[in-house]
Amino acid sequence: MPGGAERIGLILDCDGTLLDSIGAWHEAEATVAQSGGVTLSKAERDELNTLTLPEAGTFFHERFGIGRSARDVVERINEFMLDYYRERSEARPGAFEFVRELHERGAAVTVASS
Repeated sequence: MPGGAERIGLILDCDGTLLDSIGAWHEAEATVAQSGGVTLSKAERDELNTLTLPEAGTFFHERFGIGRSARDVVERINEFMLDYYRERSEARPGAFEFVRELHERGAAVTVASS
């Protein structure tokens, strides 16, 4: 950068920071459960909130027999969420403007998600 200034880089979390997607994740879980004729209890929904995506696939497959495999369940959830991100997601108020301002000031910005 001119004058020897250092360039700043940031990694921003997508879900919960730039987007409010928790409702979509809960919707994905309910959709998978319903595909197996299951209604999740509050305790099961709370348990799912502590699991990684692969663990959630195992949860649905082993506990309820949903999907051909745990990986199949993960693929269903991924498809649901990709559709959400493409078609229905909206940035949290001010998030897009914040990222744009960082970029315009020369910051290297990357978005990450678990």
